[in-house]
Amino acid sequence: MKYTVLTLVLVLLGFAAVQAQYRPSFPDENGLKVKEDYAKYEPTMVAAAEWLMETDLDKQPDVRAATNQFVVRWLTGSPNVTITFEKPHIKLMDGNPMLLPVYMANYSSYCIRQQSYKDPLEPTKAGLTAIAKVYRKGIAIKKNKALDKLAEAIDQGQLDTYISKNPGLLPR
Repeated sequence: MKYTVLTLVLVLLGFAAVQAQYRPSFPDENGLKVKEDYAKYEPTMVAAAEWLMETDLDKQPDVRAATNQFVVRWLTGSPNVTITFEKPHIKLMDGNPMLLPVYMANYSSYCIRQQSYKDPLEPTKAGLTAIAKVYRKGIAIKKNKALDKLAEAIDQGQLDTYISKNPGLLPR
């Protein structure tokens, strides 16, 4: 029994060490030039979105900076995903600029995974849900009323209503 517990602890510690050392591989400046390059890095964008949402804002700042940079570079040239930002987005992320790449990456991830989507509602919901999840952790985050209302709407299953009351959240 003693050895079983010890083995389990060692396996868990090893897993934690592997998680902490995760370092995504992103293309250099020459890696995103033509349309095909963006499609090739779609799985990387999906992984980046998950990583940004799951990893606490105060952890692995170098990896977060590289991930944020990749998200912006990928979105800037992507032929298939376009995101616009209006006043409601700015209000939501007021004081929390680290939420912007979380939103963008998760919006994009939805578009990549569900290529048959018809309107921007579902990707918008994916992005908003992601930033609410990060916000709820309360780690390296600045509280604001707009994010409180978003999190509450999600908790109450009223995200569609929240979006309809904030029409600038949907791209035109």
